[in-house]
Amino acid sequence: MPYKDPQNIRAASERYRQTHHEKILASATNYRQTHRAQCRAATKRYRETLRLETFNHYGGTQCVCCGENRLEFLTLDHIAGDGAAQRGRLRRGGTSFYSILKKQNFPDGFRILCWNCNCSLGFFGYCPHGNVKIESDNAQDLQMRLT
Repeated sequence: MPYKDPQNIRAASERYRQTHHEKILASATNYRQTHRAQCRAATKRYRETLRLETFNHYGGTQCVCCGENRLEFLTLDHIAGDGAAQRGRLRRGGTSFYSILKKQNFPDGFRILCWNCNCSLGFFGYCPHGNVKIESDNAQDLQMRLT
């Protein structure tokens, strides 16, 4: 039966979405407005789940430098020290960035640091704890800016 063929169903759905774009958009907007609390809760759960999934992939929920384990303080660090350049290219950060990493099957080059260790590495090129380093030529650039 042609109407049960998955490709036909997909094509028909796509045609409907293109033809009724404004109606679908209005319906989604209306739903979000009438179910505001549920939508916010679902979005918050999604963000927390994605962040935790990303952290667990890159070594768990603990700073690799100082051992801080409170999620509120943890962040993802670019090991090569090229975070600003990558954010500039992608124009994404936070949950959007975690989503990109997940779609790319969590590529190498990231680690979990607390906010203090990450900022110290970014601003000064080293962390006072002395347990992590920037692993690229950018570390020399940072040292040159400091002197």
